[in-house]
Amino acid sequence: MATPKGFDIDDPKIECGTIVVPLDYFDPNVGTATIALGKYKADPAIRRGSIFLNPGGPGGPGVRLATQAGPLLVATRLGPYYDLIGFDPRGIGQTIPNAACFKSIAEMDEFYRNTAQQRQALALFETQAKLCTKNIPNGGAALNYMGTASVVRDIAFMTDILDGKGSNINYWGGSYGSILGATLFNMMAERMGKGMIEAIANPAEWADKHSHEWMDTWIQDADEAYRWFLNSCAKVGEASCALAKGNISADAIEQKVEKFIDELYASPMPSINSIVPAYLTAGTVRSKLFDAMEAPPRWPAFARDLEDAIKGNPAPLLNKVLPDPARDRFDHGNMARYAVTCIDSLPFNKSDPSTFPTPEYLAQRVVQRVNSTSKYFGGSTGLTDIDGGCQFWPVDGIERYAGPWNRTLANPVMVISSSVDPITPLASAKFINNQLGDMSRLVIVNAPGHGVPFPSLCQFKASLAYFNNGTLPEDETRCEMVYGPFEDPARVYSDISNEEQSMIQMGAKFVEQLYPPHVIVDRPTTIMATLSDDTLRKILLQINQTINDSSRAISTTKAQTAAKERDRRVIQLTAKEISEIPAQSGAQFYRGVGKMFMQEPRSTIENSLKSQEKELTNDINNLAKKLKYHEKQLNDSQAQMRDIFHASESR
Repeated sequence: MATPKGFDIDDPKIECGTIVVPLDYFDPNVGTATIALGKYKADPAIRRGSIFLNPGGPGGPGVRLATQAGPLLVATRLGPYYDLIGFDPRGIGQTIPNAACFKSIAEMDEFYRNTAQQRQALALFETQAKLCTKNIPNGGAALNYMGTASVVRDIAFMTDILDGKGSNINYWGGSYGSILGATLFNMMAERMGKGMIEAIANPAEWADKHSHEWMDTWIQDADEAYRWFLNSCAKVGEASCALAKGNISADAIEQKVEKFIDELYASPMPSINSIVPAYLTAGTVRSKLFDAMEAPPRWPAFARDLEDAIKGNPAPLLNKVLPDPARDRFDHGNMARYAVTCIDSLPFNKSDPSTFPTPEYLAQRVVQRVNSTSKYFGGSTGLTDIDGGCQFWPVDGIERYAGPWNRTLANPVMVISSSVDPITPLASAKFINNQLGDMSRLVIVNAPGHGVPFPSLCQFKASLAYFNNGTLPEDETRCEMVYGPFEDPARVYSDISNEEQSMIQMGAKFVEQLYPPHVIVDRPTTIMATLSDDTLRKILLQINQTINDSSRAISTTKAQTAAKERDRRVIQLTAKEISEIPAQSGAQFYRGVGKMFMQEPRSTIENSLKSQEKELTNDINNLAKKLKYHEKQLNDSQAQMRDIFHASESR
């Protein structure tokens, strides 16, 4: 197998290769699959076996994890005694067969620029499923063998080859890797050696619900993570968090961000300076806001990008999401996520389309999710659409594991979770820990983010003690972060040993591998659009200028109208009314102007007052016409912008 781009082939600890496994473990005549492997080798003198790794997804790059993050995992979690085996599961990366339903990244990017509105999204899902049967040989037959249960059997098969037949199976995985881990623990309970899962998704919900229903509980802690972000930003102030300009409160930061998103909903912001010309939408900002909640070490950079966008420069934020084939990206294996989730989840009765979720039903669920689960992210299509559409998937799979989740294991395992995870909540970690009973120990790190994104010496030491000598921590051990969001890690170095400093640095680098700032994490239906037509770009910029001009004119006209109405009101006041004006905002103005008109007997200036009142009334009427004109200009321009937006999405 060719060594993947960017891998250090000169490191003697790294090896890349393949293992051929049965495509169908129940029918050897079906054929074989070729699993791509990356190995970070232990010293042969102390080697105890292999640990299989999975970084999540489904679709995360397993080979990359072992070969690039191997030394970081050794230092912070898994210790030096095992070969670390990263592999691309079926359908993913360089493993064959794969789920290449699209012929190229460019074709996939173009396809996903379609709108994510529910009715059109369903048509999109059906189309992409048909592409799989068209572009994968034999009508997509290989898709039947890409579920999690088949991957578990691959791990057992590869353990037999690498460590000896019947050897204990060792495993580490996070996020979707926790689903694979929980399935492995229970399918291969009698062979489990060391096992650790982080960032826990609930395996029972994964198997017992349709995939479009998963998000109902997954994001139950997302709003709490957002509040942690806001509080942390306000705490450090503008010196460390750009959104806290003026050292405003957490509530004020929230209001600023939400106001900006509301404005984008009505008027997307064009960008001609991003890597490709594009425009920023409310959906894109909401999606990137959620992505940031998953990776708190990125909060300072995200806050800068978002503050730039609020000030009128969306390019830095757009550059994090725009499809650019020249940039590196996580290889989610084209349609690999669907290939796994649509086999693992509760199957549909595909012979009866009346049982399929309707657009109205899906829209209703979004409203319910916003009301009951997450006010800020419950309606984000960038989250909900990535697991929708399994009713159209062309296969049901050969094998699907749906429990039990409480089998007695040959050896106990560990479960790790942050306290506030926006996508895999602590409740899921407690579920699998309770299911496994005495065969599991839960460690909770008091931190926001997906998995454990901040170094915790307590967690590192517990993990290393487990893999190095089998020592288990107390169940539900609570650990703290060494440093938190927006904080400089160097501030703690004076209080800890050099060994602990190194561990912290390696832990931070590991997170960098999981959440690299320059890598696109594909969310297929992120709502944003690129503009490839120069004329269209110019038109959009002109429309945006009209919107800005009209908005300013409306604001000015309203202020002028208020001033004229105030002057007219003063003229109409009697002396008694002026004296009774409360001493509050505006009272001094009324008294001052009123006094000017009351210096002489009212009878001597009556004609002058009437003339001025008439003039003010005419001015107010003219301003009302002007206001109506500018409001029409604004509404027409915003409608034009939306028409272009939707037309661009549907191309």
